[in-house]
Amino acid sequence: MRSIKSLIWRNLTARPLRAGFSAFAVSLGAAMIIAAEYVSAALLETFANAGEGDMRITHGFVVEQFDTMMSLVGYVLMGAAAFLIFNAFAMSIAERRRQIGALRALGMTRRQVLRQVLLEAVLIGGAGTAVGLALGPLLGRGIIAVMQKFGGAFVAFGKGSVGWETAVLAAIIGLGVTVLSAWIPARSATKVSPLAAMRPQETGDWRLEIGNRRFNLQSLIASLLIAILFIYLAIAPPSEWLTSPWSEAVTVGFVALWLVCLGLLLPLLIRVLGTAVRRWLGAKSANGRLIGDNIQRSRRRVILTILTLAVGLGTITGLTGFMTFAFDDLMGASIRRIAEKGTWAVFPFDLESGIAGLSELDDIALPPEAITAIETAVADRASVVPVRFALVPELSFFGDSYFTYVADPEVVRGNPYFFQFTKGDWETALPIMESGCGALVAPLIANRRGVGIGDTLTVTGQNGPLDCTIAGIGAGYVNASIVGDVVEDELGATQPIGLSITPNANADTSTLGADLQQTIDTHPGVYLTRMSDFARTQDEALGLFAVALNGMLLLAVVAAALGIVNTTVMSIHERRQELGLLRAVGATRRQIREVVMGENALIGLAGAIFGVVAGMGSVVIIVTTMGGGSWGVTDLALWPAAGRALKPTLVNGLVGILAAPLISAWAARWPLKGLLRGSALATLNPEQPPEMDKQKPRRQPSRHLYSLAWRNLQEHRLRTLFSA
Repeated sequence: MRSIKSLIWRNLTARPLRAGFSAFAVSLGAAMIIAAEYVSAALLETFANAGEGDMRITHGFVVEQFDTMMSLVGYVLMGAAAFLIFNAFAMSIAERRRQIGALRALGMTRRQVLRQVLLEAVLIGGAGTAVGLALGPLLGRGIIAVMQKFGGAFVAFGKGSVGWETAVLAAIIGLGVTVLSAWIPARSATKVSPLAAMRPQETGDWRLEIGNRRFNLQSLIASLLIAILFIYLAIAPPSEWLTSPWSEAVTVGFVALWLVCLGLLLPLLIRVLGTAVRRWLGAKSANGRLIGDNIQRSRRRVILTILTLAVGLGTITGLTGFMTFAFDDLMGASIRRIAEKGTWAVFPFDLESGIAGLSELDDIALPPEAITAIETAVADRASVVPVRFALVPELSFFGDSYFTYVADPEVVRGNPYFFQFTKGDWETALPIMESGCGALVAPLIANRRGVGIGDTLTVTGQNGPLDCTIAGIGAGYVNASIVGDVVEDELGATQPIGLSITPNANADTSTLGADLQQTIDTHPGVYLTRMSDFARTQDEALGLFAVALNGMLLLAVVAAALGIVNTTVMSIHERRQELGLLRAVGATRRQIREVVMGENALIGLAGAIFGVVAGMGSVVIIVTTMGGGSWGVTDLALWPAAGRALKPTLVNGLVGILAAPLISAWAARWPLKGLLRGSALATLNPEQPPEMDKQKPRRQPSRHLYSLAWRNLQEHRLRTLFSA
């Protein structure tokens, strides 16, 4: 056992750059999971002063969704780390093939070989996870600083914290991803017989021939499937006839089909980019021909490296598009519907200041005297709807913390823009809501709970379970469910925290607005806001989420750059004699650097294009397949909505396409330092380790006999170990 531990330590220290980058990739994923908890706790801290219970009801869903988004990015970074670790261990096993064969010949069993590789993975994953747990709160503080800088007074944060459950989860995921990623290379190492492992290994790889006259069969099939899929979406979008939950299931299936087919086209993308570079740049210099040819070598390694980059970029660009679709077209439809009526909102805080406007309040309930004064000033010129909330997980649209409106059903009936039926009507709904717990819900909630109009749904009340009848199905304001105020006490509804004031058709809005403002001025701490201004504020909040996603996109690119460094190290090691020969026949250090950095830039460009195309295609599929039926938006123009969702996705994609090649090319400088430090003859030496940038230049050998002996033993440590 002691000898196995010694071998593990030797293997890790022999390739410190590879092991360090793999550990750092794991640490990024773990740190993002911890940072999500830290930022969420900081947001919740702002609710402590302002009537904590009411604040959690009205704004808790913001924290939950932000936490979900950041945690998702952490899982995506873990996925990118998995590709990197798999690639690293696959390279390591291929490089140590003869060593493993020699150890097997000396008596090491398959189980011991497997244990050795997996223990290396545990050490790398453990180190990366430990660093991620330590850096997570610091990353959370950085995210808070960025959001405060770009969000201004719109956001406010308290003191962040991290629970032990989240820390344990991050540790389990970090170690689990590392071990699982190393499992396949480790299993392949145990299947090689000692004699086969001792033989020289061919450097061949996945050879996917795609000639000018004959396309590869898998590329042809994938292209046909993609064409059929998008033609079908254009002619007969499934959202026009599918309902939840089938629409969500079909959406997931179509996205999976799209990603698989796109993955099958990845070798073709590499071929096309390589050929294009060879033709365009090859006519000007030999470097262009070398770059175009080299990227098509070792395609398995290049494909894994591209996927490492594409996973992060594709997920973040797709998430950006989906958020735009949800906020702008689905939830935004109800906001615009009310804004078009000239509606005002009255709250005891500045609605446009966002969460920051609530952080200094002791109570967010609207003063009763202010409500009476406003109702007196309005008289019969407008309808006044008190805004009250309850937290009912069974009726929540987003997660378990999205609020539910509690209102007088007669008042809601008089304001049809608050709820539009897709199933049912007020003749059926009103008696149900006036006689007990009756709820107006979105189609997604009804389908998720398996209920229809007149069915009973058991919900969580203040004093235990409460039976609630579905009174209607349709689109409510920001897709919140509406429950009659008959059961306000049973649901623990808040006091009115605001008023919605909608002028009648024949009302003089300018006079009404002036009277409202005059009344508001007599009640300090009460604010009057037009819903059209609130819609603009919602767009600013969405922009704040986009800023956070852009920062996470850069993190994903950095994580992928680590994989590119890993690929470059192995590529340089395999091509050491080739590069040395180029130097020997006259190639300068600068030319060698341009070739290798150009290859990396091309890999980064391919990964960015693949990821952005994957993300944008996923957004189109989500919009046209899921549509707005689950949200109660039945009149949604699908393809214009898809175009609006693609705009911010394209912006993020362009950022990634510009940043990925630059970061990838810069990442090649580290392994190139050691290669270009020596002479051309030294570069031709195949015994030099690939990660020379971690080693200091060797001094001239001492003439002393003991120094020479020690130097020889160090250069051939494996041979010395076997001899001993």
